[in-house]
Amino acid sequence: MSNREFIDKYFGKAISKTFFVFLVATVSLYYNKVTGTEWITIATVYIGSAKVTDTILKLKDKF
Repeated sequence: MSNREFIDKYFGKAISKTFFVFLVATVSLYYNKVTGTEWITIATVYIGSAKVTDTILKLKDKF
């Protein structure tokens, strides 16, 4: 089983891939693999993409 198959099988339905990136960034911050500034950028993109997705889904339901 490849790494991609493992991730898709165990994490694909449980959590979104965007959240998985956010989680990896947080762990990387803990182990000093990314800086605080880089983590803030990743967190901002994660929050922004989640809001855009929610907005699109709400608009889709209205029409």
